[in-house]
Amino acid sequence: MSFMMLKVDMSLMLTSLSYILCTCIFSMKYFSFLFHIKDVKVLLDEIKKDWNSLKNIEELQIIHEYSKTTKGITICFVRLGIIATETTSMAVMQHLCGLLKIISFRISHTFVANIPRVSFTERNIIIRKKVMSIVYLHVKIKNYINSIQEKIIMSYNFLLLFGLIEFSISMYELTKSIISNNTNELISSLFFIICITIYGFIPNHFAQKIINHSSNIFIDAYNTEWYKLPIIEQKLLLFIMQNNLKSLNFVLLGSMVASYDVYTTVKKMIKIIIINNNNNLIVCSRLLKQNHFRYYVRHFHILWSFILLILLTEFDKTDE
Repeated sequence: MSFMMLKVDMSLMLTSLSYILCTCIFSMKYFSFLFHIKDVKVLLDEIKKDWNSLKNIEELQIIHEYSKTTKGITICFVRLGIIATETTSMAVMQHLCGLLKIISFRISHTFVANIPRVSFTERNIIIRKKVMSIVYLHVKIKNYINSIQEKIIMSYNFLLLFGLIEFSISMYELTKSIISNNTNELISSLFFIICITIYGFIPNHFAQKIINHSSNIFIDAYNTEWYKLPIIEQKLLLFIMQNNLKSLNFVLLGSMVASYDVYTTVKKMIKIIIINNNNNLIVCSRLLKQNHFRYYVRHFHILWSFILLILLTEFDKTDE
């Protein structure tokens, strides 16, 4: 009879937990889409209907411009070997940005100066149809947002929790590998940190874009000559302006709005932890005296800046 002895310590447990959490993040995202496969199919069918409903050449150009970013993201995710569920979420969010941009375009082309010379009655009918199309599209976007919030965002709540735990463990492993000068652990920790950061940055980036586009609708409507519209159409336009006083957004964990503020909040929490923990300050002061630590920090900063530059350059093309 033989016995197998296992020695389990905190370091081994944290290393194993990093791989387990990373697997859970991707598995949960996949199974969440599998569970809501019918709802996802409905969303994709609605996107197809939106494309088919657009007849104006300029509106088609707008939606085509926003689809270019989705194509780039799909290529990047395929190259990284990440499952296609994430590209579906990004495609839907990018489509919403395109629809919000189309609303801004329609608002700027609703008024009397953009209508051919016709009789007073015909002019009011044309204006009413244009304003009704704006209201209909805005209501449709809100239905998109509600559907995504109920069916898809729920999975991001668990991903946020697991991602924060994974990020914390990886930061601990990174510090330990620098102190012990262990290159293998250093590379592994950097890999997890970069993957979790990029994986969390992309959804928050598109959520921020939706907030910005929603806010721009109110500004565009306010800056136009809305007072020249008939009374009924003015009320419809004011309805849109009132709804956009509160930007369209996605809520995580019941209270946290998905945006760049998520990263700001996490950054503030990390600063508080570091400032209030004297042991961490002592470790940091010791590390700064080591040459290999400066070497790792310098090259990590260059790599990190390069990754963020690529992401922001690619994703902000449609905002120009």
